[in-house]
This record gives sequence, structure tokens and C-alpha cells, in this order.
Amino acid sequence: MTTTRVRASGPLSAKIAIVGMAPANEEVRTGRPFMGPSGQILNEGLSRLGISRDEVFVTNLVEFPIATTSVYDLPPAVLEPEFTRLMAELEAVQPNVVIPLGNDPLKMLCGLEGITKWRGSILQSALPGNNNYKCVPSIHPAWIVRGMSKWKAVFWHIDLAR
Repeated sequence: MTTTRVRASGPLSAKIAIVGMAPANEEVRTGRPFMGPSGQILNEGLSRLGISRDEVFVTNLVEFPIATTSVYDLPPAVLEPEFTRLMAELEAVQPNVVIPLGNDPLKMLCGLEGITKWRGSILQSALPGNNNYKCVPSIHPAWIVRGMSKWKAVFWHIDLAR
């Protein structure tokens, strides 16, 4: 059985890198990250800031759909190659800022937990080697899609505007 992978999109010269968790159905169908309802919220937030989606590098912690609520439920043999791939992507892009969307990206990139506690903060990544990026974590747009619409204004006007 093969797993459909959804590769990162965006220019290698991007100043902003956005890291989600894993692709969902629409992302698998289109082959691009953040193309479903979460992507619509993300795109609108970027647009409100005068940023085109084409200017941003967008990726996920894992390139394939997962049937769990956390990538940390995946076996290390599955997760470790994905972490290595993500580090190589960020190294190639060298963004000025990385925006981890949700708890798992926050934990993987910054070593912290509790997205509602840390969202909107300006943090340093906790990555090995010279991969020390400025991170501004935010809630994942999927949270808004699932009914937490009160966070939409925070996501658009505070977190992304950092």
C-alpha cells in the first residue's frame, strides 16, 4: 500500500515558512498543503496582511495523512525521517520567520507545548545545529473550521500580523 505524499509548496526564497501538521483530504486531492477549508482561512489571513500565498513556503510536519490527533503518536521510525525532511526544507529556504500552526509544530520546532499559551509570541526555535529560526506560533486554522470561530480574528489580526 502506498501513501500519498503532499509536498511543500512555495518559493525557496520565501521569507515566511508556515508549518502545519499533516495533509487532509483536499490537500491529498490537489497535492498541495493547505488547500482545503484551513487553507482558505490561512490565505485570507495572509491576504489581509498584503502577503500573497505565492510568497510563502508552506509545509507540514508529515507529508501524508495521519489517522491520529498527534504526529507524536506515530512510531519514531516514521516520524524521524519526516523531521529530517522538514529540517532540510527549512535549511533550503532559510526563512526570516517560521509560523508553526498548532501544538505539534510548536512542540517539534520550539520544544514547547500549549499553543494557546504561546500563540503570537516571538520565540527561538529549539532545533539541532544552526537551525535557529524566529518562530511565531499560532493556532491551526483547522481549529477555526471545527467551530472555534472566535479565534479567527486573533489568527488574522494578531498572530499573523506579528
